[in-house]
Amino acid sequence: MTRLVASLCGTALLAFVMSANATTPPVPVLNWNPCSPDGAVCAAARVPLDYDNPAGAQTFIVLARYPVDPATKIGTVFVNFGGPGVSGVTRLIQSGFGLTLRALLQGRFDVVAFDPRGVGYSDPMQCFDTEGDRTAFRASHPIFPYFDDQERPYFDAYSSLGPMCLGRRQPIALHMSTGDVARDLDLLRQAVGDDRITYLGFSYGSYLGDTYANMFPDKVRALVIDGVLN
Repeated sequence: MTRLVASLCGTALLAFVMSANATTPPVPVLNWNPCSPDGAVCAAARVPLDYDNPAGAQTFIVLARYPVDPATKIGTVFVNFGGPGVSGVTRLIQSGFGLTLRALLQGRFDVVAFDPRGVGYSDPMQCFDTEGDRTAFRASHPIFPYFDDQERPYFDAYSSLGPMCLGRRQPIALHMSTGDVARDLDLLRQAVGDDRITYLGFSYGSYLGDTYANMFPDKVRALVIDGVLN
């Protein structure tokens, strides 16, 4: 997968043409390549790092897709599994969700998930020196503080992540808001050729879906959100 992503990013960079005087970012060109034995294909999309400066530096977004027959296709369903921070590419393929959803939709929609900017295969932000350090940090606390005496240590530990990550001065760290991800999603919608988005979001994905709908209300075809944030 790592070699494939590197190849995809190089291809995407060549396909990404931007005018020096552009005021809006161009639509990325997606070059799909096989990335799983079960028929999934993956691509990388170049998008602006800072949407206030769309002609400046870029970052990349990696997507996975289960395509359907163009003869029966009416659009694309974008899926976000939540987090924030869950790798949509990994979850779509390894969980079998992509194939299951494609079958449930009876061949009418391509199913696409992506790793949001700074996450997973998408130019990830690094907060630890090694994967072992990251694993050790996560193993030292429960996923959720189920008991009263776990709450304060849990809060203190995870509150330290912000300064830890920002202290590494990675460019992506200042451009990972939900608004940035919603803007990426709108470029991805255009890249797959859909006039309006069809979206399925879980947990944090419900917040991303709401944010997208508020930012691009005339670009929503259908929006399904599950496990809605309060």
